[in-house]
Amino acid sequence: MKGLFDAVSARLARSTHQSTLPLFTVGGHLFPDGSLTLKVFEQRYLDLIKQSIRDNSTFGVVHIASGAEVGAPAAPRAVGTVARIIDWDMPQLGIFSVRLRGEARFRIQSSSVTPAGLLLGEVTPLDHDADTPNAEFDACQAFLKRLLPQIEKALQLTEQRLDDPFWVGMRLTEVLPLGNEIKQRMLELTSNRIRLELLYRFLRDQSLIPASA
Repeated sequence: MKGLFDAVSARLARSTHQSTLPLFTVGGHLFPDGSLTLKVFEQRYLDLIKQSIRDNSTFGVVHIASGAEVGAPAAPRAVGTVARIIDWDMPQLGIFSVRLRGEARFRIQSSSVTPAGLLLGEVTPLDHDADTPNAEFDACQAFLKRLLPQIEKALQLTEQRLDDPFWVGMRLTEVLPLGNEIKQRMLELTSNRIRLELLYRFLRDQSLIPASA
């Protein structure tokens, strides 16, 4: 896998449209059109969540490169996902439980820390190539189609786009036990074709699909 990842690292898309986005660093991942539930209790993030609920505004969710979820601001990975709150609850005073929906990916160009300890990123959108689906797409698509009845409710999917290679790749990356490093690399890839090739290899190696699929 490492060789394929390295081969496309230079192709990560960069856009000239740059904006400032508050960043929430986490130990997991949020993927485009995916969901993630967070328990929020630190003041810097409580303020962010309250503002997002009030204004229906977005923020960025980024996997931690180094550091911890709690305490001093952690160093973020270079690529994350725009998050929108779709549901929230306050199970007890001073604690929010929020359900997020992933939107577009972004790349962090630079970052700074506010006096309150909130990380702000200067970010640009990260697009994906509209490359032609390959033979591996058919096998990945068929596997996901069989899996969806078991995961659709848990993921709170609003739609199914099984004909979209990017959507299929993101859903499989979200649910398969790939490990955080691989999930991050999958998130960063701009090539749908390479992502599906890697997912196909994993499914085949784990005997989740026939070797001839």
